[in-house]
Amino acid sequence: MTIKQELPQFEGKPALLVVTGMQSAKIYLALNKEIMVLEEMSLPNPESEYSDREGHFKQRGNQAFIASGSVYEPKKGYLLNKFLSKLREMVIAQDIKHAPDEIYLFTPDYMKNDVRKSLTNPLADKVVMELEGNFVDSHEFDLLKLIQDKKEREEPRSLVSREVKKLLKKKKILRSAAS
Repeated sequence: MTIKQELPQFEGKPALLVVTGMQSAKIYLALNKEIMVLEEMSLPNPESEYSDREGHFKQRGNQAFIASGSVYEPKKGYLLNKFLSKLREMVIAQDIKHAPDEIYLFTPDYMKNDVRKSLTNPLADKVVMELEGNFVDSHEFDLLKLIQDKKEREEPRSLVSREVKKLLKKKKILRSAAS
């Protein structure tokens, strides 16, 4: 898909946009005024919320159950590890295939550190910007707009400061000439 003129164009330097949610991810390639989806992944919800019946207990007394309980462990950790492993494989494969100069990471705040740690060191070094939020279902142009907005916020206001400096110098010159 051709990138709109007012958005970042990524001319001459390929960039990967890695967009993740809790159980899904998309990888985009932006290069020479084009952006395309390279790969998508989605882990299905588990059959049950727990991995096994380990630790389940019941106590009987007087021909009835007095107490029962369970120390079920949720599959949350298992799913996260499986997701991060698949994501790492996807990013490595796309890095080998397209050799991007930059990687932009869109991930929920609570997963940011885990996703960053799951990437190998050479890949983590290519990450130039991290944006927090679940943007998996967002349009490509919305992602590019977020990148553009963050760059504008982080970019020093060199043009404004130059103009201010010129005005201050003129004011100082006028003051020194008047006295």
